[in-house]
Amino acid sequence: MVEHKVEKLSEYADRIMLLHDGRLIDFDTPSKIFSRDDLKDYGVVEPVFTRYCKKIGLKDERGLYPVTLDEAVNLVVKKREHSS
Repeated sequence: MVEHKVEKLSEYADRIMLLHDGRLIDFDTPSKIFSRDDLKDYGVVEPVFTRYCKKIGLKDERGLYPVTLDEAVNLVVKKREHSS
């Protein structure tokens, strides 16, 4: 599947191939791809949930940012539970 809507990719794909100028840059899970620091170099914008979590520094136990709404909500809930 070729898709430019990153929220859709994150929701349905189990692996994403990141291509740039005809070269394979990376091939991994959506969480690992969208947690990369160099996505802007390739003209890629992260899912909105990932961008939000990057701004507030919210990562999962693997050190990756969430890529779906459910993942982001679960991380926020866990963070609140641990800070209580």
